[in-house]
Amino acid sequence: MLDDGKVLVVEPVVPPGNAPSVSKTLDMMMLVLQHGGRVRTELEHSALFAAAGLHVSRIIPTASPLCVIEGIHR
Repeated sequence: MLDDGKVLVVEPVVPPGNAPSVSKTLDMMMLVLQHGGRVRTELEHSALFAAAGLHVSRIIPTASPLCVIEGIHR
């Protein structure tokens, strides 16, 4: 990846707090159907990107339960 390159990931993001959310329902489904799979929070996505030497520059919500997560070089 070039220094000015970007990585775009399309994933649901679990919002903070206890309010109901489609992402939280998807998270429960992933736990059951994918043998421990899960939907990540913004903080968890940031940690995953950091482990790859990237920084989450922004998370763009969409009209669906999915978000576009943009990662750039640190």
